[in-house]
Amino acid sequence: MKLEKLIDWQRLEAKFKQHYRGKGTCAKPIRLLTGLEYLKQIHKLSDENTMVMWCENPYWQYCCGMQFFTHEPPCDPSS
Repeated sequence: MKLEKLIDWQRLEAKFKQHYRGKGTCAKPIRLLTGLEYLKQIHKLSDENTMVMWCENPYWQYCCGMQFFTHEPPCDPSS
């Protein structure tokens, strides 16, 4: 929860928005995608292990902007 407050999410969204369309059925929020990538990198995880951790960790979900805990992965790392 401390990490969520340290990251300037608005700045990240402004920087990435120009490269992100946000349209279509597969569109995900920029905060979710950047948060997952950040957590993946600092913990040195594979895409698949990042999704496993996501499903088990409410703090990760909160950090990435989720309002409610879920056991469902936010995306399919194999696609």
